[in-house]
Amino acid sequence: MLSALLFAYGLTPAMASAQNPNAKNYAFLNGNWFDGRKFEKKVFYSVGGVFSTKKPLKIDETVDLQNGFVIPPFADAHTHNLDGMYNLETLLEIATRVTPQIILPNRKIGRPAKGYEASFISLECNPIERFECVKKIQTRFKQGFLMSSHPGNAYSPG
Repeated sequence: MLSALLFAYGLTPAMASAQNPNAKNYAFLNGNWFDGRKFEKKVFYSVGGVFSTKKPLKIDETVDLQNGFVIPPFADAHTHNLDGMYNLETLLEIATRVTPQIILPNRKIGRPAKGYEASFISLECNPIERFECVKKIQTRFKQGFLMSSHPGNAYSPG
């Protein structure tokens, strides 16, 4: 039997504003982005901490996602007895899209789409094929800021 515990990553009221003028402009290359059903190879940009599909005039940094599998980080799933053929696409969508929108309905989060907060994690392997891949984080971004690989240690922009 599958039991899932979903929780939101801590976000302070000061972080509620999507646009952040202190955030760098990033280009994210070589990522497989989760669209709610499957992963697609795409290029995204972060401008002022929000996603864009249009290349900005100035790119401060290019991030090679190393063919990682990119999902929003706002919810995490803890499972027991995940040993059968479950619909992992649905579980991943609940954890990364549905739950964040229920918890934070006034924020544009949980999607790699124009105007949404540039917050995501890149995983080493495909969690649709092996759900335990959600524990193999390569890269973390939160509202356009690079974070360390450990949730408690944030990258501090200079």
